[in-house]
Amino acid sequence: GADAADILQALERNEESNSGPARLVIVVQGDATFESQRDIARTALARVVAAGPVAPRPSPLAKGIYFAPAPMPGEIGFVFTPAAAAYQGMGRELLFALPDLGDQVVGKFPCLARTQDWLASESRPVASDPFQVLQGCALLSQLHATLTQHWLGIKPDAVLGVSSGETNSMFATGAWHDMDAMFAEIDASGMYTREIAGEYQAAQRAWADRNPGPIEWAGWRVLAPVAEVEAALQGEEFAYLTMINAPADCLVAGQADACRRVVEKIGLQRCVENASEIIAHHPAVKSWEADWRAIHHRATQPVAGVRFYSNARGGAYMPDSETVAD
Repeated sequence: GADAADILQALERNEESNSGPARLVIVVQGDATFESQRDIARTALARVVAAGPVAPRPSPLAKGIYFAPAPMPGEIGFVFTPAAAAYQGMGRELLFALPDLGDQVVGKFPCLARTQDWLASESRPVASDPFQVLQGCALLSQLHATLTQHWLGIKPDAVLGVSSGETNSMFATGAWHDMDAMFAEIDASGMYTREIAGEYQAAQRAWADRNPGPIEWAGWRVLAPVAEVEAALQGEEFAYLTMINAPADCLVAGQADACRRVVEKIGLQRCVENASEIIAHHPAVKSWEADWRAIHHRATQPVAGVRFYSNARGGAYMPDSETVAD
């Protein structure tokens, strides 16, 4: 309707409409529940009318009842998380509730078919295979992107990718199309079995002249100010500050014993060790740079009306085969 008063009149008439800037949404199960919810909505909306103009943003009037006087201003951004956010069983309810959505995504990216069972199983600690974790995160990212864009009709003005989330943002927006080929190249390269996980050969090469001992890689999330983390890293040759999520939220990674000393200085109560840690955002990856870049140098299509943000760049950029690989 035009405003809260207009919607209140439509509510009295039990009349649904998609016209006008104002909206009232009632979430119910069954007709009996609707009648009860409609009475609650009528009373709540009458108070809104009596109170006068309200802020142009959605607000809950009661459980399952939402009102917005006008569309929200501003832009829409999609954020794609790194694979470190993945856990076994994530997306289970979504896949069970919308099996056609899963079929649509797997139809577009057949390589993700083998990941469905991992996501649909009961929740459990993250799998020890980082490549499986990467693919599981890719499936859930594409499920949500497809649901949001193609089922709900919500399009992004900007996409923000963190770590492997940048890759998922490229596939979700249609800038990239060859996920099956990319994952096959990753598998053949030994990325997760030899280089940045498994044998950790990237670190072995990078530290070959410094005698680090056997590579035992670890990563910790540290909830402490950046300056405090940097101070704790002083004197530790094989531990690094690899990511700054926020002024007091960082990631430290490197040799397990060196990282342990760092987090003990800061206080273990402020630190959480990551499962299945890989070498990422770390100087040691430089020793495998050419192969990494080749895998991420892919045919890239322009996407009209969408700005791409990279955590590596710290800002927006225009994606093409070269800039994405960089």
